[in-house]
Amino acid sequence: MNFSEIVLALCFSVWAILTVLVHVPRLRKPIRTYDFFCLVPEWRFFAPTPAQHDVHLLYRDQYSDGTLTQWTEVAVGSPRPLWAFAFNVNKRATKGLIDVVGEFCRHLAEGVPRLEFSIAYLTFLNRISNLQRLAMPDRTQFMLLRTDHDGHRKDETVLYVSPFHDL
Repeated sequence: MNFSEIVLALCFSVWAILTVLVHVPRLRKPIRTYDFFCLVPEWRFFAPTPAQHDVHLLYRDQYSDGTLTQWTEVAVGSPRPLWAFAFNVNKRATKGLIDVVGEFCRHLAEGVPRLEFSIAYLTFLNRISNLQRLAMPDRTQFMLLRTDHDGHRKDETVLYVSPFHDL
């Protein structure tokens, strides 16, 4: 083994160890504090508390005459072809948007100042600004909506409504 192979093996070993240690509750915060580039993954396949709600990203547009469109939900995924269980090209984009929703909800709960400068906020704005439309609006706005499921009852809660942004 040459020096570069040893360094590479050491980096991957540290990364693997940190991936395991991030699941230890008292080590999670110190690891996250120094994980500047979010390189240490944290997977929770079997959560002790299953998800009790869904979060939906919606948008609406405003045209030059002041007309507002109806709120429209941003499609997170697309219909999956039969072979998607083995090779799913859209999986990363879908997972990325789901992660951004989670990050944004944490920012809301923590009362992060200047929320509109967060990566999550800018990701939502970029996503809805680049959607294809029949006619180009002057401004757009997005909303996060939480739906809680309790048996057959479905409650909706508005988590956040952005101001209008020029396109």
